[in-house]
Amino acid sequence: MQVKPQLLLVEKHVEGLGFKMADQGKKTCKVLLESKEENLKQLLMLSFYSMPLTGVFIPEGLMTLFISNHKAGVPFELDGFFQMMSTFADLLKNEHLFDHGITRERTAERVAFFASRGLIKVSADQKEISVVNSESSLSTINFFKALVLPLIDTYLVVLLAIEQLCGKNIVLKQKNLIKELHLAFKTLYTDGHIPYLHSCLKEIITTAMERFEELGFLEIRSYSSNKGTTTNFMSCPTECQEKLNALLKQVSSQRNWSHNSEKEINTEIENVIMRVQGPLPLVARL
Repeated sequence: MQVKPQLLLVEKHVEGLGFKMADQGKKTCKVLLESKEENLKQLLMLSFYSMPLTGVFIPEGLMTLFISNHKAGVPFELDGFFQMMSTFADLLKNEHLFDHGITRERTAERVAFFASRGLIKVSADQKEISVVNSESSLSTINFFKALVLPLIDTYLVVLLAIEQLCGKNIVLKQKNLIKELHLAFKTLYTDGHIPYLHSCLKEIITTAMERFEELGFLEIRSYSSNKGTTTNFMSCPTECQEKLNALLKQVSSQRNWSHNSEKEINTEIENVIMRVQGPLPLVARL
């Protein structure tokens, strides 16, 4: 950190990772590793390796996401757990690097693996599981959970945006919506409402839209210009409202945003749609 412009840039990235520093703005600037507020080594590792790992460990990430929503030592039913795994695995099917085949049997195998490592306990009748209350188990659970959270946040925010379009006569240019959602994720991350900046990746936003089109929540139509360029326009059909709301309820039930964050996220989505629509005609405003 001998060159001043690089020093400032590095400091900003280091702060974004949650580290504290001494002598900021000076050549003697040091990163403080003594903080006990967060597992800083875990954050640093995730910042470099989370995206390649996410596609490999989606099942484990989903499992720990659901497990973390229950208090340590408090048992919960496996049936609901299996159903939720199936729903989320289907939602993220286009993000898998491998064909995981997340069946009830394979999920049971992963449950047995987590139990063998001392992360969870399975009841004698194999109908309930509970989280082991230890520092090592909670740290491992949080690690795998953090791998999948960026994907969950991206898909949930895109789904919330689609929900705001449903039943309304609104047609948006897909390219513009992706761009504005990308900027919205950056804002939400900066304001502390989502934990990971890479939720903003345009590639994931695009894949989410394509998946929701496959599920019937979006209609995307392409039009070619005389110059050979293609523009995609998207809308949300009214008839998908019930199915969309059911999925939205399931996904949001596993993503525990604070009340304030949820409010700010929905406000930001409303602003995104307004910006993509552009200024309304005078007649519409009247």
